Amino acid sequence: IQNAPFDGITLYSEASHGAAIDPIIRRCRIHDCGSCGITVYGNTPNPLNTLIENCFLWRLQTAHGGAFNTTARFGYITTRRSMNTRIVNNTFFVDTGTGSTFCVLGAYASSTAEVPFGEVSNNIIVKTAGAGFPIFHLNTPTGSQSTVPAVCDSNCFFDVTTSPFARYDVGAATTLNTLLDWQITALRDLASLNADPQLVAPQNGDLHLAALSPCISASTLAGSAA
Repeated sequence: IQNAPFDGITLYSEASHGAAIDPIIRRCRIHDCGSCGITVYGNTPNPLNTLIENCFLWRLQTAHGGAFNTTARFGYITTRRSMNTRIVNNTFFVDTGTGSTFCVLGAYASSTAEVPFGEVSNNIIVKTAGAGFPIFHLNTPTGSQSTVPAVCDSNCFFDVTTSPFARYDVGAATTLNTLLDWQITALRDLASLNADPQLVAPQNGDLHLAALSPCISASTLAGSAA
């Protein structure tokens, strides 16, 4: 999926259009799009249990275009009014990105009961653009039951820009500058890596791992593949 003026994929759910229950987005190559790679968005009912896995995402958010571009579509994968989205075994090469709330993974929750991300695990995130903007931007309301992903581990992060690691909590007002800060404060990604994953040729869209990558067989999650 490439050259979309806005999102590569928009998954939308509401009563008049039908409920999105247990949708799967798998093995997609999404790149060169004006807005998000994937937006998971809904009203009533919310998208439920979306699984995004084994995708390659790069060169996204090039124009920060489309409506709701600060509440629903502001990063490589973002959610709004969704429940239990799982992001597993994907590779991100974040070489472009614009917008005042730009991030790699973002949520703008609209209710205290909303669980934007049920799992973020076994992903590789290489960030070479978007200086000053975080990997996680998780905006939740006061009293939210889920300010960070329920499961978040065995990821590999490699950010060569000068950026905080995460902005989260009420209004995304809490800033954590490093993976270590995230581990200590949010108690997530305790077994994740901060290392160059050695992608084969990311500038040419080859996001496979080189033979000596530290990410190969590195997952600590039972039943998961690195």
